[in-house]
Amino acid sequence: MFIITTCTLEWALQKEPLKCHICPTGATPSTITETFDLTVNPHGIGWDWSKGLHVPRKTRLSTHIRFTTYTILSASLRAFICGVLHSAVQALSPDTFGSIIGGTIFDETLPFFL
Repeated sequence: MFIITTCTLEWALQKEPLKCHICPTGATPSTITETFDLTVNPHGIGWDWSKGLHVPRKTRLSTHIRFTTYTILSASLRAFICGVLHSAVQALSPDTFGSIIGGTIFDETLPFFL
């Protein structure tokens, strides 16, 4: 959200309109598709505001099988680490230290509406 906000502010303060270099010549520009492309294209590839930008090619994930395998293993490892950290935070709560059940974030000594 921060990147989208800062890019939008930058684009709004441009002195001249942004131009898409990869759009077909003679095609009528669609405001919605160009807005979507600007929003999800943080490098600005194909737009005039990204002239001189060098984006290196990714060579370690050259095939679909390698990419799929890497993505599944990476997601599994990150989910495991997130689960371990979540359990550690629950186990180290002052109210339930050492219990695997965990505690609550609500203060039960306060009245109901507070």
